[in-house]
Amino acid sequence: MNPQGMADWYYQGDGLKLWEETYAAFNLVPRPGPAFRATDGRMVQEEDHHDRRLQGFKMRIGTGQGGKVYVKAGGTAVLTPAAEIYAALERA
Repeated sequence: MNPQGMADWYYQGDGLKLWEETYAAFNLVPRPGPAFRATDGRMVQEEDHHDRRLQGFKMRIGTGQGGKVYVKAGGTAVLTPAAEIYAALERA
């Protein structure tokens, strides 16, 4: 669902009530956080529907299905340990 759909489900579709009932067994009270739209991990200035748009882009992503799709589309999947992310960004 997009962010608007999630908000509708939480507040008009009893989603929040279901969520609270599920977490009550763990003595937790869940609350929705900020909503973000799905993204491919990069920012672009204009829309470009060609596979070449990922050429030269690196993304910290696992080698699971998402990583395979990203590589097949022309990007480079990089396995960077969490402790090394800041240093890698400084070098970029």
